[in-house]
Amino acid sequence: MDIIEFQHRNRQTIHELTIQAIKKCLDSDLDKLSFMKIKPDNEVYVIRRPSFKESLTKAKSYFESVEMYEKCSECVELLKLID
Repeated sequence: MDIIEFQHRNRQTIHELTIQAIKKCLDSDLDKLSFMKIKPDNEVYVIRRPSFKESLTKAKSYFESVEMYEKCSECVELLKLID
């Protein structure tokens, strides 16, 4: 399975991990955080402060599309914190 296929099949998990990583960055005043490593290619997902808003907006849209409104609310609250 290539990285694109992996991302597509695991969108929910990736968005959930992204939200957790952003929370950790905000709680610990970090500018970036590596939060997932995909083997065998050793692809590393890193979240950086400048991309928090875009990442949360994408996660919110995804969770709206699958009707996971608690996760949407979580994204909205985090977006308020970073604005």
